[in-house]
This record gives sequence, structure tokens and C-alpha cells, in this order.
Amino acid sequence: MRNIMKGLVLAIIICGLLTTFCACDENNISITRDTYSPALVLSGDVEELSKVRLIDDNSNDLRLDAVELSDLVSKAKIVGELDGIMILTHGNKAIYINSASISEYYFVVNSSGVIRMFSRLETLSTIADLPLNSVSELVFCAKDSTDRCIKWDYKEKNDKISHKLLFRAYGLFIRASDAVENDKYSITTFNKSTVKLSVFLNDEKSGKVELDDGRIINFDSNSEYTAYWNNGGLYLTEKEYRLNYIVKIIID
Repeated sequence: MRNIMKGLVLAIIICGLLTTFCACDENNISITRDTYSPALVLSGDVEELSKVRLIDDNSNDLRLDAVELSDLVSKAKIVGELDGIMILTHGNKAIYINSASISEYYFVVNSSGVIRMFSRLETLSTIADLPLNSVSELVFCAKDSTDRCIKWDYKEKNDKISHKLLFRAYGLFIRASDAVENDKYSITTFNKSTVKLSVFLNDEKSGKVELDDGRIINFDSNSEYTAYWNNGGLYLTEKEYRLNYIVKIIID
């Protein structure tokens, strides 16, 4: 019996030491560039799609201090006059803010590497239910269509679908609420969605989409092809097309 008790005590001591060791090891973990690197994609009406990593260059660790949205805007070479920015998350939530609001927003990376967005504007924070969690992409939207937009051939007329129009009019993002503060700062909240290609037909019978690898996909009002926005482009959800984005919509 005494031997059994000694064995139990010894087992408890060993478990305690292991628990203490594991806890100390966990507390000393430093999330660095090698283990996790949170980043934001900068896309839309910019000269080139890019990625900004929220890493402290001095310590090689996560940026746990606030990162101003204006600082990230300065890293993008924007084409045309900026109207606003669509801010996307890894989930289904997104917000669109006008250009006047840029200086009132900032990001914070938490200890798990999740990028969160905050606003200094009380009204807009309340309406948008900020912070916005798990931010993934900033889509810069110019006031006028640019060469970065999807080309649109409709009834022998060459045009472009601006990013702002693409998000607001075709159902890729479903508007949930709007707010304006001091007649200057505005925000619109959206829920991300997928759409059938038929939404681009404008009551016509059939059309085509051209992918960036040159492939042409035919569709009509009964087609089941669906599209979604991801990292600077409009993609088809079908597996065989997911690596190539849509560059042109052609309506017969």
C-alpha cells in the first residue's frame, strides 16, 4: 500500500513539472515572420496588386501597435482620383468608406495574428459594429473607371465596369447599412456573396467571360456559373477556373 502511495505522489509531481514546463514554454513563444505573417492585399484601382505585411521591421515580430490606414494608403500607387476603399475580411463582412474617412481608421494586430480595424468616429463605429475582424484586403476605388477595371463589351460598345459599381450594383456585396457623420465621413457595411454570371446579362440572352489566361466561358440566363471577389479579382467558383480571374465580360 505504501509503495502505491509513493507511486501516486511521484506521478503527481511529474505531471506538475510537465505542466509547468509546458506553460512556461507556451508563454515564451514569439510569433515572428517565420511562424505567422499577417498581411493585407492592396488591390483595385492601383498600378499593381501588392501585399503589405504587418510585421515590425526592428523586432521581426507582429505589429502590436496601431497601424494607420493612411500609412497603408501611402504604400499603394493609386490610379485616378480616389473615391473610397472597400475593406474586406476573411469572413463575409466588408465595409466601404469614403476617401475623407481614411485618417479616422487604424488597424491593430492581436497576439494571435488577427488583423482588426477600428474607427475614431463614434457613429460609424456603432453602425458598422467595429472592430472589423480578420481584415484581408483593401480595394481602392477611383471615382472614374480605370484600366484596372473589368472590360465590358455590350452591344458593340467597349466600356469598363468600375470597382465601385461592381461591388454596389451586381450583388457581390449585399448592402446592410449606411451611416454619415458630420456630413463628411461615410460608411456602408456589406455582406460578401457570390453571384450567378447571369446578373451581367442585362436582360440579354447570352454572354461570355474571358479569363486572364485567354479561356472563354459561354453562359446564358440558365447557366449555373457563379463568381466571387477575391484578392483583387473576380473569379469563378468552379474549381477548374479558380486560379484565373475574369478580365472581360462580353454580352452577345
